[in-house]
Amino acid sequence: DSTGKYIFQEFDREARKGGGWVSYTWPKLNTSKEFPKISYVAHYPAWDWLIGTGLYLDDMKSNIFWAVCRTSGVLLLGFLIFIVTIVVIINYFVHQLSELSVRDSLTNLYTKRFLKEIIPTLMNHNKMTNHHLVAIFIDLDNFKSVNDRHGHDNGDKVLKHVARQMR
Repeated sequence: DSTGKYIFQEFDREARKGGGWVSYTWPKLNTSKEFPKISYVAHYPAWDWLIGTGLYLDDMKSNIFWAVCRTSGVLLLGFLIFIVTIVVIINYFVHQLSELSVRDSLTNLYTKRFLKEIIPTLMNHNKMTNHHLVAIFIDLDNFKSVNDRHGHDNGDKVLKHVARQMR
């Protein structure tokens, strides 16, 4: 090659040592300018052949660049899908927690705490729109005795029935 390396002698030496890599310069097709190249060579003893394959280093850099770009794109897409999935899951659980914080899990009626927070806003809205607001608060007197006498499962059934009637 242009650096004074005897390429085919190096191919022969590396191949007969069990195979290996040889770097050198070689002209590309339709040009006289030499470019750095690397080849792997091996010896095929049955026929006493040297077999090799090579790559131009500048082509390999281009291939590596595009492989990195494709891989980065796939990783970025996977990361975006992961983020969107996490956001959807978080929104689902925030919605569930929001519902649990404003509704009673047994009766599905609004909680007293939620109503105390929202009623002033509803009253102001109703004054401005001239609508009427109706809220029903009930207290089941001596309900503890129902639970004590008939058990908590039956007490829960009574509360669910009262809630259905209220709705």
